Amino acid sequence: MQVWSTRKRPAEEAPKTMVKGNGHSAADVWALRVLAGVHAGAERKLQESSFLMIGSSDDCDLIFSDAGVAAHHCIVTRNGEDLAVRAVDAEVRIDDRVLHPGDPQEIKPFSLLRIGGACFALGPHWSERWQTLLSQLEPAPRAEAGEQPPRQRSNRIATLVVAMALMGASIGALLLAQNNAQPPAAPAPAQPRDGELRAIIDQLGYKGLRINAGSKADQPLVSGYVERDQDLETLRTRLAQRNIKAEIDVKSGPQLEADVSESFRLSSLPVRTKWIGEGVVAVEGHFGDRTELKKILASRTIQDLNKNRGLKVSPNNLDPEQPEHVVPDAKRIKDVFGSEDDPYLRGADGATYFKGGKLPSGNTFIGVENGEVLVRDGAGNIQRYSRESVKGALL
Repeated sequence: MQVWSTRKRPAEEAPKTMVKGNGHSAADVWALRVLAGVHAGAERKLQESSFLMIGSSDDCDLIFSDAGVAAHHCIVTRNGEDLAVRAVDAEVRIDDRVLHPGDPQEIKPFSLLRIGGACFALGPHWSERWQTLLSQLEPAPRAEAGEQPPRQRSNRIATLVVAMALMGASIGALLLAQNNAQPPAAPAPAQPRDGELRAIIDQLGYKGLRINAGSKADQPLVSGYVERDQDLETLRTRLAQRNIKAEIDVKSGPQLEADVSESFRLSSLPVRTKWIGEGVVAVEGHFGDRTELKKILASRTIQDLNKNRGLKVSPNNLDPEQPEHVVPDAKRIKDVFGSEDDPYLRGADGATYFKGGKLPSGNTFIGVENGEVLVRDGAGNIQRYSRESVKGALL
């Protein structure tokens, strides 16, 4: 994330200068700013359409190091002036409300979002409201420490002397005790009751659950899915009755269906979803040549659900299948030439593409960085390819 600084403007007056390179006025520039926590003062500019996974994991778009931030804590989206947040692995506090995992919520600009020990907000980059938010979060200034009256100072010195004397006596007593007695054996850690836990899950018939090592030595992790909302409550009740402690990271079928539906909604692809059991969510819609469908199924959200929950998405395309588009070999890239400072691509037909040039696919050749070929696609995203992978490819 980038370091940011604030600059005074007339209240709520958008600047009329142009942002270099994109042709949009500065009033169009929005930002996510960290207001409190380890990364306080950092910001991330938001595109007109943005989708950010936020958490402590290395594969997140924004990585927070604050205590209490989950691996994939939440998803934040922007579509023009519409903002939304979805809690994923842990709850999100929005002003005076709490958003539980799996729940989406539309939010207003400058709403305070708290995850673990961090607090951030989203809004127009130029707005004076940022100063108001910062003043709300800043602690009251402390009075300057003046010279202490002699009586107070002498009392503090006397207290310090007494404390040091007591500490010395305590250390002496401790050393004497250690010389005369053996230290007690450390208590054996509690053992997880995996066998009983597995027996309960088998008895309940919850086939979508898995048992793995948890973050605590004496508590295994139960993850996966159950068919119905009430099944999750039944599991918690049964474990409590048997006094079995375990970390529960389980979602019901309706919750998984809602997650899938939300992923398609955020991609502006209208669908009908239905939980049909055994980890399968049916998705019906008009997917055309399936290009957008493939992108959604390959998204981090769906892949995480597949990996952590055992989710399977069964798409039903209402559009007729389109014949596969065959790319002429002449339009494919032959190789990369030149240095990283002045690279160029050459097509199989002999065409040459320099930095900033349009490629046969309509994408733009950006350049070469750290041995990778950079291409900007039609959505404005930067795609990276190894030198070997571009040979014979349609970039």
